[in-house]
Amino acid sequence: MTPSKRIIPLLINGKKIVSKDSLHIPVYSTARHPTTSEREVVHFAQGATVEQAVEAAITSAAAFNKWRRVSPLQRRELLLETANILRKRREDGIEIQMLECSPDRNFAAKMYDDAILHVTEWAGLVTSIRGTVPVSETNDVLPIVFREPVGPVFGIAPWNAAPVLSMRSLGMPIAAGCTSVFKTSELSPASHFSIVEAFIDAGLPAGVLNVLHVRPQDAPKIVRVLIERPEIRKVNFTGSTRTGREIAIAAAENLKPVLLEMGGKSASVILKDADLENAAKHTVVGAWLNQGQICMSTERVLVSSDIFHKFLEHLKYAAAQLHPHFGQFPQVTPDYADKIHDMISEALEHGARLVYGSHERPNDAQLSPTILAGVSRQSKIYAEESFGPTIIVIPIASDAEAINIVNESDYGLSASIWTKDVVKGIRLARDIESGAVHINGMTVHDQSTLPHGGVKDSGNGRFGAEWGLNEFTITKTVTVSGFAEH
Repeated sequence: MTPSKRIIPLLINGKKIVSKDSLHIPVYSTARHPTTSEREVVHFAQGATVEQAVEAAITSAAAFNKWRRVSPLQRRELLLETANILRKRREDGIEIQMLECSPDRNFAAKMYDDAILHVTEWAGLVTSIRGTVPVSETNDVLPIVFREPVGPVFGIAPWNAAPVLSMRSLGMPIAAGCTSVFKTSELSPASHFSIVEAFIDAGLPAGVLNVLHVRPQDAPKIVRVLIERPEIRKVNFTGSTRTGREIAIAAAENLKPVLLEMGGKSASVILKDADLENAAKHTVVGAWLNQGQICMSTERVLVSSDIFHKFLEHLKYAAAQLHPHFGQFPQVTPDYADKIHDMISEALEHGARLVYGSHERPNDAQLSPTILAGVSRQSKIYAEESFGPTIIVIPIASDAEAINIVNESDYGLSASIWTKDVVKGIRLARDIESGAVHINGMTVHDQSTLPHGGVKDSGNGRFGAEWGLNEFTITKTVTVSGFAEH
């Protein structure tokens, strides 16, 4: 029996596909029914089969042979039209995020607007993808180095900032002249598909963008099938380190390059000359935005022991002042909430102190934001990403100790340093192993004009601007002989 609610279709070679009921993926809202308190199914997504995944790869390769020859000027016009369409649909794009994943309205609007900023930035950069004419060892050879699109790209994006993360996963390869096979998140298929539809309605040719929704139980097989397909030339993934590692292994076995942006355990370093009030406010915001469900969220705060107790008072005050503005803290699923709750419980059992917040849960999908001090190194929350509204505060005796604690983490996505001595801040930033370090700013910071990515278990490669476009190109050397002077 076909569900009465909307079904988000597959998109393969320009055709929207809805088929077997047994493959329909229910998408739940984090909001509760007012009378039953149950999570409601808001719509369904059409699950893909292995055969459809293979078809997506094959038709993507066929489309690439034409799309790679489309002029950068034509690609630019399509990207700009995509941005125009997204602006007209802004309200719908915000609402669908709030329905699927319950970000607050301001965050949902920011993620939607960021998607527009990114595609507009690429439109201005597509004509800057250029090669070089290097010097030859001999005068009779003219060498030319071209930058060409890598080919069909398989992209995977998560749910937590759905518009901008799907935009960069599927849109950046297209801007570079590649085709894209894109796997949505089963938690936010409509949010992702709203970006897809803007490209299609802007006139993107059939097959340049193929879109698959995949049931969780089918994902390991279908993802591996796509990575193994000879048509796929590169993989990009944004998500957890655990899943990213599995994708990297599969890609390495098939000699496919990967672009990975994964988890983080971002630290803010508060030096003794910092503006404590400002640092405290931005620490709380950086930790609690989107209920802490951001890869760059501030999870560790390293504070000079000279000001530790004073800063703690500023932090508690900032938390109390800002808490009402954040409202409730729904996690995307009860399983996510359970994991975070268990990490906090373990930390408390090992002697941590609850400096702010409550360990009580309003319901099985919600958490209270917490600030912990005295967290043991043996506690999971000390080193592992919580991906929730948690802060652990750690005193430091010196700048060197702060750098050592930051760098001993397996992660390296984002960090921040708070100091009035900017030169010192830059020097310390150079010593931190991280894809980005923000001086006198919070760890949650991304712009369409900047590279974005991490090191170590946070990934490799870069999304964003010219760095991101270059990720989806290869260099080709062409030489012309017979140029000797007569």
